[in-house]
Amino acid sequence: MIKTVIAMMGFATIINTHAFADQPGNNSPASPEATVPGDLDLLGGVNQLADAIAELDATGQISHGRAQSLLKKLAKAQQALETPQAGAAAAGNVAAQQSVVGDLGKALKALTNFLRELTQLITELPADVIQPIINAVLDLINGIIDLLGA
Repeated sequence: MIKTVIAMMGFATIINTHAFADQPGNNSPASPEATVPGDLDLLGGVNQLADAIAELDATGQISHGRAQSLLKKLAKAQQALETPQAGAAAAGNVAAQQSVVGDLGKALKALTNFLRELTQLITELPADVIQPIINAVLDLINGIIDLLGA
């Protein structure tokens, strides 16, 4: 488990630290594989969430077990967003487009599972800590919905 946290914290250092400001930020892409428009911003958002959770774990504001559980949910979302079929979908391959929609659905499910567990922390953390994380998750969900064309 410690290796996972170290890996996530190392991975999170690549991203911008001003993730939760109300002003627009410049998210760094986590993977050059993601080619569907908007995926790079979504991956950056997932990485920023992972960074926030790792920081809460490092400062002792949440338990290590809770942080690991939340990070696993974010890893599932990240994996779903890093689909190798994205290039084929952009080229018009119908099967690849359906696969990408399925992957976006998996990312949505992972993010809603993350949000569901995160809401259990509402009574444990101050509002100024938890609310920006909740807002960031909701922004990611909206971004995925936009990609789906809804």
